[in-house]
Amino acid sequence: GMHNPTVLAGQITAADHLTQGRLDLGVGKGHAWIFQHMSRSLDTIRPRSAEAIDVLFKALTGERFSHDGEFWQLEDTKIAPEPYQDEYKVYTGGTSDSTYELAGQEGWGIVVPPLLPYEILEEQLDIYREECAKNGHEPDICFLHAVYMAEDEETVQQEGERALHGFLEGNAYPTNDLPPEDEIRRNDFDFYLSGALEGLAAKSWDEMVDEQIVWAGTPQQIVDYVGETVERCEGLGAITILPYYG
Repeated sequence: GMHNPTVLAGQITAADHLTQGRLDLGVGKGHAWIFQHMSRSLDTIRPRSAEAIDVLFKALTGERFSHDGEFWQLEDTKIAPEPYQDEYKVYTGGTSDSTYELAGQEGWGIVVPPLLPYEILEEQLDIYREECAKNGHEPDICFLHAVYMAEDEETVQQEGERALHGFLEGNAYPTNDLPPEDEIRRNDFDFYLSGALEGLAAKSWDEMVDEQIVWAGTPQQIVDYVGETVERCEGLGAITILPYYG
C-alpha cells in the first residue's frame, strides 16, 4: 500500500521479461513500525493494501483498465511492458490470522516468518489449510528459516552464535518504536506486542538451536531438520534458507 501499484506493475513486468517468466509475486501489508515514519496511520493500511493489490492485479492483466477508488483514481490505463506470463504465482506472508485466511481464500502461497519453530506456526497454518480446502485451492507453504552450517558443531557455534544473536536482536529492535497499542490491536498487528521477538533475542545459543528457532549444525543435521519439516508440514511447497546476517 506504500507504492504506486501501476508503477510497481510496470517494474514487475520488466523483471518478468528479464527473467523470462521465472518471476513469482509477493504481496503483504508490511511491518507495523514502518507506517508512522511515512505519515500513514495503521488504520488506513488494511484498506489501502487491499486496494493496491486490486489495482496491481488489474494492471498485470496487460489490458487497459480504469479504477475509481479511495486511494487511487485511474482512467484508461495500460502498463508497459506487457506481462511475460499469463498468470503469476502469488505469495504472501505475515503474523496475523487474517493473512493466513486471505491467502487460503485467494489460493496464494504462504511464506512463514523465518524465526519461528513449526510448533508456533502450526495453528495459523491450519487456518490456511482450512481456507484453501473451503475455496478449492491446494495449499502451498514456503517454510523460510535461518540456517547456519559448517562441517563441525564447534565451528558452527564459534561462527554462528554472534551472527545469529545479532540477527535476532536486529529483528526485535524496531518493536521499541511502535504506534500506540490501541492502534496496533485494532489493526490485527498484535504479534508485535506479544514480546515474541524480544523473547527470541534473549534466548541462549543452546535454546536457539534446541528449539529450532534457527537451524544450526553440520550438513547432516540440516538435512535432518529439513526432513522433519517435510514429514510434518502438510502442504509444503518449498523450504527456503535464510543465510545472510549482516
